[in-house]
Amino acid sequence: MNVATDLQDIPGIGPSMEIDLVDLGFGAVRDLEGRDPARMYTDLCDLRGTHMDRCVLYVFRCAVYFSETRSPEP
Repeated sequence: MNVATDLQDIPGIGPSMEIDLVDLGFGAVRDLEGRDPARMYTDLCDLRGTHMDRCVLYVFRCAVYFSETRSPEP
């Protein structure tokens, strides 16, 4: 799948996580502002029909932080 988003600008987001975010309905970094990472994680588990590694939740937390912070720390 080839998607054209800016989601890989987020540290920790590679091609696979980009697809997960797109599948959840996010097409840009700005779409993550104000989102609940725990809900995103639960929604992805439901979408995939399986328990996802807990690290996905931590990546979602970082992604939301990145989207909401003008000068995010690395």
